[in-house]
Amino acid sequence: MRSFFTAVVKKVLNLGFILFTGVSYSTHKAAITNRSFDSMSSVLLWMVDSLHKVYPDFELSGKSVAEIGSGQFLSHPVGFRVLGAEKIVSFDLYRQFNQKASYMSFSQQVMAKKIYSGYSSSSHYLRVMSEVKSTMLDISKLKQLGVEYRAPFDLLDYDGTKFDLVMSYTVLEHVPPRDIKKLLVKSVEVLMEGGCFCHYIDLEDHLDPEHAPFEFLKERNWADKDCYSRGNRLRLLEWESIFNQVANIEYEFVSILRREASFLPMDISEMREMDIKNKTVSGILAVGKKVSSSE
Repeated sequence: MRSFFTAVVKKVLNLGFILFTGVSYSTHKAAITNRSFDSMSSVLLWMVDSLHKVYPDFELSGKSVAEIGSGQFLSHPVGFRVLGAEKIVSFDLYRQFNQKASYMSFSQQVMAKKIYSGYSSSSHYLRVMSEVKSTMLDISKLKQLGVEYRAPFDLLDYDGTKFDLVMSYTVLEHVPPRDIKKLLVKSVEVLMEGGCFCHYIDLEDHLDPEHAPFEFLKERNWADKDCYSRGNRLRLLEWESIFNQVANIEYEFVSILRREASFLPMDISEMREMDIKNKTVSGILAVGKKVSSSE
């Protein structure tokens, strides 16, 4: 009865928000909270800082970036523009971009300028954001600023100029296991030699990560539609095996997030053992570099 009532409330909220704001309640909530430009700026800087720790000489200024799976918002592509990237192409297998929701997300800029201050001057930040806002997040106008959105588009079909960086955030865990290796191989192919990659992979059940983060591991059967909605259920050891099969790269898991209370550092072997037994690793941040076949 309670679940039925909750479902009805959600439908009413969604209908009301669509009528008055043009987006659903859940999308509106994401735009002003976890997917706001403020929130996503923090995520992007965490990823970029982690990349710099491994490759201190890597610079974004004047470089080209490919984002895999942009979703409804373009916070990371715009963030890369703030960081000095000259061209950012965001690829998505499905056209999910929501112009209204994305514009809402940019209304949340309480901390973003401060977050980027270590990499960008205040004047540069304000200029980029002014240019972005002037487009009203119109795709054709954003392209003139160096931010290109390609969807629906399969990265496997890309045959253009190569990039200095390929990144993704909470995307790879939605790819069916049989397709992950070929996507990673292609993501390396589109890199220039010496180019870097940075991927955050969420290992929790997307249905209810707060209360039941590993509930999906109990299910006997798992189809592609389940991967798209809740995650592909691959664990740390399996991700390590897949990355090890990709040629011409060096990589490391620079951050391994876990759910248990202890925050004591653990090495990779301990992490593997823990995830095999308890399934408590909740996320992986992988960074790496394309190397020549002779290395």
